[in-house]
Amino acid sequence: MKKRSTARNGWGLLRFGFNLRPLRVRSPPMTMTVDSFHSPGPGYHIRYQDLRGIHRAVIEGDTEKMQEIQQLLVFGLHDLNKRDRKNRTALHLACAIGSVDMVKILVLSQCQLNLRDGENRTALVKAVQCQEEACVDILLRKGADVNTKDFKDNTALHYAAYEGNISIARKLLLNKGDIEAKNKDGLTPLLVAVNEKKEKMVAFLVEKANINAVDYTNRSCLHLACANGHEDMVKLLVDRKCQLNLRDVENTTALLKAVQSQDEACVDILLKHGANPDLKDIKGNTALHYAALGDNVTIAQKLLLKKVNMEIRNKDGLTPLLLAINEKKEKMVAFLVEKANINAVDYAKR
Repeated sequence: MKKRSTARNGWGLLRFGFNLRPLRVRSPPMTMTVDSFHSPGPGYHIRYQDLRGIHRAVIEGDTEKMQEIQQLLVFGLHDLNKRDRKNRTALHLACAIGSVDMVKILVLSQCQLNLRDGENRTALVKAVQCQEEACVDILLRKGADVNTKDFKDNTALHYAAYEGNISIARKLLLNKGDIEAKNKDGLTPLLVAVNEKKEKMVAFLVEKANINAVDYTNRSCLHLACANGHEDMVKLLVDRKCQLNLRDVENTTALLKAVQSQDEACVDILLKHGANPDLKDIKGNTALHYAALGDNVTIAQKLLLKKVNMEIRNKDGLTPLLLAINEKKEKMVAFLVEKANINAVDYAKR
């Protein structure tokens, strides 16, 4: 079996079914709890036998072959927009590997800019996903659609937010990128940036985007920041006057999320800015219930300084003290017993 020569652009080519992958390291798959971005990685997984002549020329960086194809185009003897077996055009591949020269040749030859690959991605989305900014620049200058969505409803701006690439994000917005577009999990680019802990991107987008946008489980930026324990991001959001008491589908507020995570720094910020500590979640638990459940006396002290109601009952009729007793949280029981109603009973009168 004969090997072809190593190609330019960091690609090694092998014929007859061997895998073809970019040799440079790409971003790992996301670890977020939603799956809008889960994939083997941003670059294409390519098998040589899937490629047609024009695709091979792009991958190999064969400018002579591309010039031959250009000459054939004059006589209508070649299709510049021909797809490979994975529905990818030559432009998709050129953008994925960052071959600026090939992108220029294809665009000058008037290839179609907004065709979709097998994952419904345009060449622009692929260029942003692979962080090939020079390719992004060319496509934007030629009028590529910035708001097309892939099979998970992510736009180019979602991928710029995910990667934390402010330069690309700025260019997309200048070309009328939709800053409030939602993917299949209901995440806007800002929500993606918060969830991925891209603080600089959040600071950039928050000046233009809806800071109180929620995903399809009603989680706001503040919910996600508190769940991630990102103190600086929580401070950034509250300083921009985000709503503090929004509830997700389980009626959980950002403060409840912070207490559940036992993140004292986030709790401090939220209480300082006026978050309501007596709001109940779907189980009837308040922030003090979760402090009791976590046996976190420090957080309980902070909540009591805000004059929380110590006698609120959850759906089982348990006050924070009863919950602490029920869960055998000795430190919390010793702390609460001096302040709470020691004779309180649950709904079963225990």
